[in-house]
Amino acid sequence: MRRLACPLAVSALLLGPLPAAGQSPDGPLVTDRPDFTESAAAVPTGRFQLEVGATRSEEGGENVLEVGEALLRIGARPGWEVRVQAPSWIAGPGEDGIGDAGVGFKVELPPAAGADLAFLAMTSIPVATGDGGVDAWQPEAALAAAWTLPAPLSLSSNLGIGVPEVDGERRIESWLSAALGIEIAPRVGAFVEAYGFVDGEDGAGPAFADAGLTFLVHDDFQLDARAGAGFGRANGDRYVGVGASRRW
Repeated sequence: MRRLACPLAVSALLLGPLPAAGQSPDGPLVTDRPDFTESAAAVPTGRFQLEVGATRSEEGGENVLEVGEALLRIGARPGWEVRVQAPSWIAGPGEDGIGDAGVGFKVELPPAAGADLAFLAMTSIPVATGDGGVDAWQPEAALAAAWTLPAPLSLSSNLGIGVPEVDGERRIESWLSAALGIEIAPRVGAFVEAYGFVDGEDGAGPAFADAGLTFLVHDDFQLDARAGAGFGRANGDRYVGVGASRRW
């Protein structure tokens, strides 16, 4: 459920009035982009956080453009958030149209082994046009962990499992990711990351490595950029993307 976006959401975020420079009583926002690894932190209660972006990728020698990647995160109660993803606009060979939508939640768990933990559950909603989605609900769940390392480093990881429908049959897919964060300056961060998938029937699936930058314009507003490449079954694939996140 990574191809989820809405051009209107991008416009609303980037063209709306920017917050004045300053600090938020909730501290700097924690985003689930631009890396693949989801954070172990929920949005504060009563706050709304919109994360959007655009990605240009080369998959199997064909170029695909995805605009929006919109994820709305809503702080429902302490340690809980509701997650709503809007359909993407996808342009590529045989893929022109919108992707699937999605809905789910994140809940923070008690810390363990020195890590902050959270559980995420999500499912796609089959609304796609063209080949940008699948005509079936695609549920998945993940455990997110985050460790605070000696400054300026941090480490986060996800272990996930899904039951996607492929050629009319359900199969089990799992994935593992690890992202190392580096604080370059008070409001500038970087990350390097690796993640890969395992198919219950076919074994090792595609794997990727990427890196990116974040710039915290304000405690409630962040810009980002990333680039990555595929290995194994995804050998030769690559992508670049930019995005922004804003909290109200």
